[in-house]
Amino acid sequence: MKSKKRKTSFTIHNKLMKNIFLILAIISFFFVLILSSATSLVFDKKSYFKEQENAKVYEDLNKSLAQNVTTSLISYFRYKETMDTDFFSQQEKEHMQDVKNLINKLIISYYISIVLLVVFFILYYNITKDFSKSLSSVLIFGSLTTIIIFILLYFANFSFLFDRFHLIFFESNYLFPADSNIIRLFPESFFSGIFFLILKVAFIKTIILLFAGILINSLEYFSRIHARP
Repeated sequence: MKSKKRKTSFTIHNKLMKNIFLILAIISFFFVLILSSATSLVFDKKSYFKEQENAKVYEDLNKSLAQNVTTSLISYFRYKETMDTDFFSQQEKEHMQDVKNLINKLIISYYISIVLLVVFFILYYNITKDFSKSLSSVLIFGSLTTIIIFILLYFANFSFLFDRFHLIFFESNYLFPADSNIIRLFPESFFSGIFFLILKVAFIKTIILLFAGILINSLEYFSRIHARP
């Protein structure tokens, strides 16, 4: 009787841990997707130029000047210690330093998310003992969860999200007058365009991974059928 209770308790514990590891893998999956898209665009000057054009930045600023400053700023974000431009005021430069620090944290978070995804997947697989099933479960449920979150973000009020983002990640030095160079070069509509571009890139990746998960699951299902006597 005691042996049966222990077996039942062990089964319940295993099922609980399996669900926990799957949920943690799904959360990591989401962050890997969104951060991979964000990090791939944060240094892409073509995306900057395109969104600046969409935001009508070049109607207010000389196009050549705006693009030169943007290119210099991207280089500063990527590897330079100082900005090679006097376009920004001292307060604006301090804000850009905060942005540079945030980008570095973003990249670190991306790599941490990859490591966590691998770790939680391995822990999940160690319980299921079925690699194909484990992989398809993470891909399918991770993709579906990510799609739902993306839909919610897509229909959310961007101005509200933009304000909350600054309140969370910037303690101060993020409010500038409308005629300041930083706002003229990067208006809110620019960030709106970048935000939806990140969602678009991540959404495409998610759809591909979703179909990959469905394909793996289907192949596994048919292989089991053919394996039956």
